[in-house]
Parts: sequence; structure tokens; C-alpha cells
Amino acid sequence: MSLIEGFRIGIQLPEVEREVRWPEYLSMSQAAEKVGFDSMWIGDHLIYRGDGRPERGPWEAWTLLSALAAVTERIELGPLVACVGFHPPALLAKMAAGIDEVSQGRFIFGVGAGWNQPEFNAFGIPFDQR
Repeated sequence: MSLIEGFRIGIQLPEVEREVRWPEYLSMSQAAEKVGFDSMWIGDHLIYRGDGRPERGPWEAWTLLSALAAVTERIELGPLVACVGFHPPALLAKMAAGIDEVSQGRFIFGVGAGWNQPEFNAFGIPFDQR
């Protein structure tokens, strides 16, 4: 059931620098499901900050999505969006299939090329070949 008839509304859970711990993700995901959000999303980033403070990077999106799939029942979930430059295509497909299985078909597979060049540079991933 959608919050507003004819609209599907999702929520992006926080992803920056591991400032949100698992108990908070658990609480947020269950609250989002309870109040009627249709989907929830986790960004697929390796680093994100860029504000001069030390970077640890966000939690790994696919692991977190798997955990969220296991503790929710109705809400759809997915990466916002999966960066094809970070993952070999066959591995992306296997990760997506695994989460879709755990979620019993609630996984939405959004993919993109990536935009944050410093993130690519930090891990030696060629930005111009994405």
C-alpha cells in the first residue's frame, strides 16, 4: 500500500562515514516499513566525505542491503545506485540475485556509471573507463 494513492515513495537511509550504526539502521528500516514507505535505498560508495576530515568510508552497501532484507518483510530495497565501475558485472549480478533471494523478490537493481572522481582515484579505478 502506498502512502498516497498512485505514488510510490522511497527513502534513502544515511550512508556517510559510518556515523550511523547497525541498531539505528535496524530501527530506521523497520520504522520506514511501518509508516508505509514503498522502498528504501543505500548508496553504493567507497568513500564520500571530501570535507577535509579523515575518511573511513560508508558501510559497504551490499552487505547492509542483505542485512536489511533479512529484517524487513514488505518494503522494497536497493542500491542508489550500484556503481558498475566498482564491481565486476558477474559479481554485481550474483550480489543482486542473492539479495533478491533473501528479500523474497523485493530487490530493485539500480545501476549507474558513478560520478565521484576522487572516489575512483582513491581506489585506483580508472574514472574515464567506467
